Amino acid sequence: MAFRASPPRKVADWTKTAVAAAETVSTTRADYVNLEQCTVTHANGFAHGVYAIFPDKHHYDRLRFSFGSVTLGGTVTAATVAVYAMLSDDSVVLVGESELSSAGTFPAIEAENYQAVYDVVVTAITGTTPTATMDVFVQGVHQGYIQ
Repeated sequence: MAFRASPPRKVADWTKTAVAAAETVSTTRADYVNLEQCTVTHANGFAHGVYAIFPDKHHYDRLRFSFGSVTLGGTVTAATVAVYAMLSDDSVVLVGESELSSAGTFPAIEAENYQAVYDVVVTAITGTTPTATMDVFVQGVHQGYIQ
């Protein structure tokens, strides 16, 4: 079974740097990342383009959130990373969760492609002075088979 997918795209706003405690799930739209919107910002009399991380997101059936190399500090006994989506009515829904494996990695989360803005949150981390550092990537996936 093979699926077509876009290349993974790193989302800098989701990078986790030495997270030592569970993060709070935000209910503020500004804390979420719009993966497919391009816009222009104005500062000091100049216009600056803000280019979408994933402008063709709408072409895919599903989204895959994956985690780069995980660097653990201290002794981490357990950790969970979750993806949340804020829908157009400002409701926040859990898209999926990933638990730290015995190999020290987080398995990818694959979910429906919502018309939403997204956030990635470390919802739990336990151990002795635990910390986790990782990059987060997103890619689009088609459900159909490649023949």
